[in-house]
Amino acid sequence: MKTAEEIVQEKNKELISVSFNTPIKDAVIVMLNNKIGTILVKKDNKYIGFWTERDLLRNISIKGFDLETAVI
Repeated sequence: MKTAEEIVQEKNKELISVSFNTPIKDAVIVMLNNKIGTILVKKDNKYIGFWTERDLLRNISIKGFDLETAVI
């Protein structure tokens, strides 16, 4: 089975990612600038997961959520 990275590279597309502990606000800006709804998350130069628009909706529904301080 191919990895997500292999599939994207075959399509000659750039992988868009942010680092673990990136402020959510910054990740949203990257997603908007690249017109994507999902962003890969890296830690120690390894992809460890992804974060989506749906995750943002879940996050902002949490009582006390602060977009200025929240991180991925």
